[in-house]
Amino acid sequence: MLDETIIAISTPPGYGGLGIVRLSGSKALEIAKKIFRLRGKTWREVEPLALVLGEIYDGAKNGIIDEAYLAYFPAPRSYTREDVVEITCHGSPLVLEEVVSLGTRAGARVAHPGEFTLRAYISGRLDLIQAQAVNDLIAATSLAQAKISLGQIRGGLSRNIGSLRSRLIELMSLVESGIEFPDEGLGISSKEAAVSLEGALRTVQKLIASYQAGRAMTQGIELAIVGRANVGKSTLFNALLDQERAIVSPYPGTTRDYLREKIKIKDSLFHLIDMAGLEESAHPVEREGVKRGGEMASQADGILLVLDASRREGQADLRLIN
Repeated sequence: MLDETIIAISTPPGYGGLGIVRLSGSKALEIAKKIFRLRGKTWREVEPLALVLGEIYDGAKNGIIDEAYLAYFPAPRSYTREDVVEITCHGSPLVLEEVVSLGTRAGARVAHPGEFTLRAYISGRLDLIQAQAVNDLIAATSLAQAKISLGQIRGGLSRNIGSLRSRLIELMSLVESGIEFPDEGLGISSKEAAVSLEGALRTVQKLIASYQAGRAMTQGIELAIVGRANVGKSTLFNALLDQERAIVSPYPGTTRDYLREKIKIKDSLFHLIDMAGLEESAHPVEREGVKRGGEMASQADGILLVLDASRREGQADLRLIN
């Protein structure tokens, strides 16, 4: 599979001013020459990493499909460390699909989802953490998330993990040397080993602590709106969303199932959950709603507890607070 040259549309589906088709593999430039006709240049004049103007050309039908630019990235100076060609056309889905079709008829294979990044990983261009960060950056919902993902793509987290691994291997080798050659003075004292391990443990704890903040930025914070029936949970839910998403009425038990919506506040993403009032009910549907609400609240990252300020807290309110 890796000896095949692959082709795919690299821009999102839909209509746009520009669209990019990418080829990667040993025959990328050879295939590009069959479907791209240069304007005012010869292929010998094409410089790596520079855009050249030309036309998408269908030799079988002797017709021009579109005007386009081509950029050639020779191995290993490319994303996949293979020969890569990028063709920038107008962003019509029909045009882009035709370019892919011409490429496959010229000898390329349509890439599987994520295959360009897979090849970058296999070639050593990216490690697993960096490969995952590519997907996180593409799916970023905030600028803060994009910055974190870019830092991981550049190897920030990988370097931290690699440094920690090296420290532990060095410590292990010193401990084993002390066991195997006790009279040679090659080992490490138990006190020094403990100090080294404590330092490594602090590094791990910092990484673990940063996970929650990173997860909140990348996936969003899940907030459950909790309270007794008819205290205004759905009203608050609608107010935060600035739309009438949940049905609101003066009668208790209006919400029997939970509703979930996203909201962005400054640079943070929240998943709001509006649910049934958490109190006992004789109605089987309401009881199921209370059960589901309790499960959602127990799994949420945070809780917005809504109380009725027009009345004093009762035992039911205090149980909810606890």
